[in-house]
Amino acid sequence: MDVQNELLQRIVWVASVMTFFISGIGCQCNEPAVPMTPHIEVQTPPTVSKNSCDELIEKVCTELGDGSAVCGHLKESKKGISEEKCTSMLVDPEKTLAEFKRMEESRQPLDKNARQRLVDGMPPAFGPADAPVTVVIFSDFNCKRCVLANAFVLHIGAEFGDRVQVVFRSHPLNDAFSEKTAEATMAAHAAGKFWEYAAQLQNNMHNMNEETLLRCAEEVGLNRQKFLKALEAQRFKDAVETDMALAKSVQAGAPPFIFVNGIKMSVTQNVYDVKRVISEELEKAKITDAP
Repeated sequence: MDVQNELLQRIVWVASVMTFFISGIGCQCNEPAVPMTPHIEVQTPPTVSKNSCDELIEKVCTELGDGSAVCGHLKESKKGISEEKCTSMLVDPEKTLAEFKRMEESRQPLDKNARQRLVDGMPPAFGPADAPVTVVIFSDFNCKRCVLANAFVLHIGAEFGDRVQVVFRSHPLNDAFSEKTAEATMAAHAAGKFWEYAAQLQNNMHNMNEETLLRCAEEVGLNRQKFLKALEAQRFKDAVETDMALAKSVQAGAPPFIFVNGIKMSVTQNVYDVKRVISEELEKAKITDAP
């Protein structure tokens, strides 16, 4: 654990994650993440109701239930939603409610078997296996949002300590180099150096190429030639493809994508949403001293 804690300290820019998740910096991913508020074409109504957001929230919470995740999110984010936006969504309430229903269904936790598949096969993990909360991230090392999300998840692991286990799954973008990078991380994992190697890749995010993959391997004490041969032989291609198939089976969206005890968390949600869900899961487990 001392080595892992030291690695977390080496990611000196992790604090920028807070700004990222709040400001919503984009990334060059192959499909967009799904926002918490559904995208509905804005129609300009003749007048703006002063209580349109209250009316919208009442309709949604009545339809989905006060205990639904979407209802809770709308109540918490009410101040950040304009009256014009709420009024526009009320122009076609059936369409709006259908979108919110779809969103609620997408946020339903995975079943027990699917949750177990997230951690099967000894993937890279940080924290105790019997922790009450497991955070699984499907990610890549070749887009800015992915790299920042990786750092954020490690930050969560450090902040919550042994109450949270962090699991990493490869979910490369649809290009050859991203898949090769994922294979390189699995090669490092096989040598017991995943977290050290990941930290080096994080620090070299602006200069990613094949030489960087090899140099980072050397910097964490791996043999350059053996590492190169493993990459050339695609020795860990199956491991990456297994993770990609898993991502598809659990309906993980474009990378990065996070599960908290099987609950889907889009990275368009801010850091407080993710931490709130972790705290709620700890509360369910009767561990209430969450940060």
